[in-house]
Amino acid sequence: MARKRWNIASTDKQKALHLAEICGIDPFIAIILMARGCSTPDSIKNFFAGSECVTSPFELKDMESAVSRIQRAIDEFERITIYGDYDADGITSTALLYSYLTSVGADVSYYIPEREEGYGLSKEAIDKIKAQGASLIITVDNGIVAVDEIDYAKSIGIETVVTDHHLPGDVLPSAAATVDPHRIDCSSHFKGLAGVGVAYKLVCALEGCGCDDLLDEYADLVAIGTIADVMPLHDENRVFVKAGINLIQNAPRIGVAALLSAAGIKAADIDSENISYYIAPRINAASRMGKASRAVSLLLSETEDEAMQLAEELCNDNTSRKRSEQEVSAEAIRQIEEKKLYNDRIIVASGGGWPHGVVGIAASRIMERYGKPTIIFSVENGEAVGSGRSMKGFNLHQCISSCGDLLLKFGGHELAAGVTIKEDDVDEFRCRVNEYAKNNSKIMPFACIDIDCKLNPAGVGLNTVEAMKPLEPFGSSNKRPIFGFFDVKLEKVTPSSDKKHLRLTFSRGNTSFSLMKFSTTADEFKFIPGDRLDLAVTLAENLYNGNRYLRINLVDMRPAGIDYDEYLHQIRVYECLNRGEDDIDISAGCIPDRDTLASIYRYIRSNGEICSDDDSICLRLGMAESYCKVMLALDIMSELGLIEVSRVNGIIKANIININGKVNIDESILMKRVKAINEAKEKQAAV
Repeated sequence: MARKRWNIASTDKQKALHLAEICGIDPFIAIILMARGCSTPDSIKNFFAGSECVTSPFELKDMESAVSRIQRAIDEFERITIYGDYDADGITSTALLYSYLTSVGADVSYYIPEREEGYGLSKEAIDKIKAQGASLIITVDNGIVAVDEIDYAKSIGIETVVTDHHLPGDVLPSAAATVDPHRIDCSSHFKGLAGVGVAYKLVCALEGCGCDDLLDEYADLVAIGTIADVMPLHDENRVFVKAGINLIQNAPRIGVAALLSAAGIKAADIDSENISYYIAPRINAASRMGKASRAVSLLLSETEDEAMQLAEELCNDNTSRKRSEQEVSAEAIRQIEEKKLYNDRIIVASGGGWPHGVVGIAASRIMERYGKPTIIFSVENGEAVGSGRSMKGFNLHQCISSCGDLLLKFGGHELAAGVTIKEDDVDEFRCRVNEYAKNNSKIMPFACIDIDCKLNPAGVGLNTVEAMKPLEPFGSSNKRPIFGFFDVKLEKVTPSSDKKHLRLTFSRGNTSFSLMKFSTTADEFKFIPGDRLDLAVTLAENLYNGNRYLRINLVDMRPAGIDYDEYLHQIRVYECLNRGEDDIDISAGCIPDRDTLASIYRYIRSNGEICSDDDSICLRLGMAESYCKVMLALDIMSELGLIEVSRVNGIIKANIININGKVNIDESILMKRVKAINEAKEKQAAV
């Protein structure tokens, strides 16, 4: 797991108590909301606002034109094709709009491109749609950057209405209407709609009603697509998702009920996190492992038999997807380790035959492992189809946009993007995105964990979980609260029966508690009983045999009592040195002195060898925050022939080399280099 920066909120408890009294809420809720920027009665009122925060669909620019053109097509029995996308947002958007248009008698079909066709409109697909007699295309969850494709459609007699939520390019398409909250000239107050949210507003506009009037029909689809696309769960989305969860719990449509049954989930237990974990991946699996249109068919199913067959297919596909994603991730990691791409600011890996449908998930896994924005390409027939993921603080959309002359297809957001380039351009693309990162983000950000407040484990119980329920639904921009348990003692490490997971037991004062660390073996775990740690955790409720239990979920852990900002800074400094960069802020604290080298040398000799990950080595040396200093010490001693060092898959192995005579560390080229960089910086600062 990559290192993360902890942002620990500091809240004025007296102010929180006063705010809670004014707003009529639990003080605990007030503390959490204040940590998240809701520090006034008005902001708290807005957070808990109901349907009154949902505005007219006609607030979206071009909505009147979209309604006029679509209504004319309905009235004149024109053939309409809904052009969707293959992810869960695009699939729910397609199902929603198709369901509505068929209910009002439109002559309508839908087209979902396969992942191999790439994201968005294509001329080949437009030709197929033309051959089927369509004169109007309505895009959902795509189209905003399809300028050339929409011009082509127009040239062969097809008009287009674009509904999308992605960022537009410099030029808008010449469509009959272009509805996208991110249009510069769109005055809509809420920009966080998913593609399905925009499609829902289009349906409300066509129906001539407010956006809360059709929630009993379509809120489930809006909720699934919004959560799956990781859109912010506040403002209008909070209203839509709450209504959708309620609909799924009490009256799920046939297809959703079948999917829940196949996944082993009770409708009554569904919440936003279950949608994200169980429903969305299975809908996405349809396109990752086969035809995306099956997921639309599932959501539109009218019989239980048909729905159950499709649901079981998607569950099987999801199992296959997991296996395929693990294989691609493993191959990508091998490539990254062999080529030392982990030193890059942006990790770019590619492979022939990697399924298009899993490269996005693999990119997420790689980013989680290395803590760097990651783009993974599947190479086939001269093209590289890629998917990228980033963290807050680095705009991946702007980064990839800087390579405009290399891009065959491109779309996305600040934190996620899809891109297609020529196979021969992969290396050039890697150089360009890393050059962009160097020029625009000299020190790359770390992924952050926002700690809402510190808690004493002794005061935590089911009542704590109960108190948080008014904050639901949880998701993007309204995460389940994360709490800090600080300076706890690790008492016991117990492997699970299959040895794949660990149960960790901690204590603080007279209170002890346990939690699970999943997907970690005893050999991989870097801490030992007796270590004092800080934990970032979430709290939830477990039901077992009708009884309720508190479940503590581990988010992150780190050694207690160290300067973690200095530790993270030293990691980035060491990476810069490995890339051959000298224009860096390297302080004396990053440079090992003779005593440090001697101490590490003696440690290796007394232990016979060291064979561990880098963090564990620093921790056991008592230098937990001195990452750069320790790593440079190993490199310098290796250069001087004092030790033999190898690095494989994140594990450092170091052995003593027996030599005769003494070695002068000042003769090390690396030592001279880092000292020269430090001296140059000090002179520059003195000017």
